[in-house]
Amino acid sequence: MKIKQFTTAFFLLFCLVTVSFGQGRHKGQGSIEDRIDHRLDKMDEVVKFTGTQRNDVKALFTDIAKKKKDAFCTNEIGSDGMKKAMKSIRKEKEDKLEKILNKDQMKLWKDYKKQQKADHSDKKGKRGKGKGTVEDRINDHLDKMNEVVKFTGTQRDQMKTLLTDINKRKKDAVCTHELGSDNMKSAMKAIREAKHEGMKKILNEDQQKLWKDHMKSKRGERKKEGGKQGFDDDKKEK
Repeated sequence: MKIKQFTTAFFLLFCLVTVSFGQGRHKGQGSIEDRIDHRLDKMDEVVKFTGTQRNDVKALFTDIAKKKKDAFCTNEIGSDGMKKAMKSIRKEKEDKLEKILNKDQMKLWKDYKKQQKADHSDKKGKRGKGKGTVEDRINDHLDKMNEVVKFTGTQRDQMKTLLTDINKRKKDAVCTHELGSDNMKSAMKAIREAKHEGMKKILNEDQQKLWKDHMKSKRGERKKEGGKQGFDDDKKEK
């Protein structure tokens, strides 16, 4: 899977858990605690924490991250169960945040998030919203892939089987290991290699080159936009 990583929103850990503290945009490296600390640094620039506020918010975000991961691991992406769980978690987060920050700080934070959401929506508009179940996302991904490589014979069906399996293995890895841990990195590396080898067996050399060039171009565009990886992107091509 060093051609086009089929994550999250997957991968939801990279879309829900990795940014479970808000809508900030960063490279998403490190453990959950590293990510939360990074988020708190950004938040402090906006609301200017006082007293024990930073520690209180950190405790809240840590708890919310755990609950989001639990919801992700027990529900299918895009399902009613997932939507209901995430809605409940978002409400809990907002309610508790209002008890930690004062009214002026909350207004500053809400205004900041509103702007972040607007900026993110502009970028998503260019790339597609990526809504729906895992199967919906896979089918959408395959539609876009077909525009580039022009599937023949049973290639599309074979790719769907591969991506479905890769997606399941990624979810298992996310739910088994701590984000950012060595075990997580090793598991994801093995999954990427399995996807890459699987694609080599399905696509011919010309198709592989077309897809590799396409993904390289997309990464370049997103780097210029300052955006993060999408649902079906990988870090680099082999």
